[in-house]
Amino acid sequence: MQNALIKTTPQSLQKLSRALAITEKLLKDDIPLDLPELIPYRKGDKWGFCNRKKEIVIACEYDSVQLFGEGLARVSKKGKWGFINEQGSEVIPFIYGYCSNKGFFEGLAEVVKNCKSGFINKQGNEVVPPIYDFVYSFSEGLVQVGNHISPGSVECYYGFIDKQGNEIIPLYYDQAMGFSEGLARVSKKGKWGFINKNGNVVISHIYDDAWSFSEGLSAVKKEDKWGFINSVGHEVVSCIYDSVGDFSESLAEVGKIGGYYGFIDKQGNEVIPLIYYDTYGFSQGLAAVKKRIGGRAGYIDKHGNEVIPFIYDNASSFSVEGLAYVKKNGKYGFIDKGGNIVISPIYDSVRQFFEGLAGVEKNKKYGFIDKRGNEIIPLIYDYVSNFFQGLAKVRKNNTLFYIDKKGTEYYEEEQFFDDLPF
Repeated sequence: MQNALIKTTPQSLQKLSRALAITEKLLKDDIPLDLPELIPYRKGDKWGFCNRKKEIVIACEYDSVQLFGEGLARVSKKGKWGFINEQGSEVIPFIYGYCSNKGFFEGLAEVVKNCKSGFINKQGNEVVPPIYDFVYSFSEGLVQVGNHISPGSVECYYGFIDKQGNEIIPLYYDQAMGFSEGLARVSKKGKWGFINKNGNVVISHIYDDAWSFSEGLSAVKKEDKWGFINSVGHEVVSCIYDSVGDFSESLAEVGKIGGYYGFIDKQGNEVIPLIYYDTYGFSQGLAAVKKRIGGRAGYIDKHGNEVIPFIYDNASSFSVEGLAYVKKNGKYGFIDKGGNIVISPIYDSVRQFFEGLAGVEKNKKYGFIDKRGNEIIPLIYDYVSNFFQGLAKVRKNNTLFYIDKKGTEYYEEEQFFDDLPF
């Protein structure tokens, strides 16, 4: 087949342009907006679930609901919590107390019974019986749990269990934090050290404080000074600093008496001198810093070059979505990594961008903007959360409910009608 040129006219191009515009609009309108299949829906003071067309799929008969996770949702009736499946069947009975952890993760969900915590599987079996005063989230296959030494005591002992409820590390420690990079920080008699997943002490309890490992190093405190150790306990950065931050993008913030901060690398070299009054960790290759008390904020790169001028009242780290919020003349806006103002500072407060939108406030009312500064959702709410799975929780007129990224409100007032003779 021979190649051929398509003959066009201004009229045909105009028709094509219109067709493309219509197609683009249809595609935009058809975007599911990253919404879950089932959306929490509030009717009056009761909750259920609807689909993306706002058609109620699971009746609004619950006092409270949480998002579905791994096919099940935690819901409550008359002060007790259970779980329903996506067909609305109650698969785990309403016998549990309130739990802040949302739902199932890696096949398990935390539950509370008689003020004790444990974990159930999707069949409702208590694989970890609710016998602990404290449980946390699983990290690297283990979770720290704790019990008070005696009823009414404020002192606790902590250990670790696996997903079958086996106490891999006995409840022995005064404090315990989750595993990170294969090690967990634990304290005994006021001193911190690190254990591995077999419960073996790999770094002795000699530190006054310690942080979880990040990028292969942990910040530790000894004799009121901070430094860093590696995973075998070698002090790779001497304990000479008055304050430190976690390593981020291979650099860590450090400070000394006098209130001045800079950055070191993983060998302890001060790659950016301690000349700044205030600093934030590196993100997206840049760090927000201030030169003096009450001074202006700007940004430096990893070589210490000042790449965004010091003209802001305050400044945040850059988010993974490529923008940072800044404050100028008492108002907040956003800049890009080139220092360009992409959203003018006109808001009283702002949040970082999540899922393409950021919560903003003006005159004590909240809404959402996109990365071009368009107010996608008007500022009519008294409270907004960040978007998660395409939904944000908002409050209006003392009522909490969800909205999507188009501002669709998954809520309605329940209608009541008197039986009047007509």
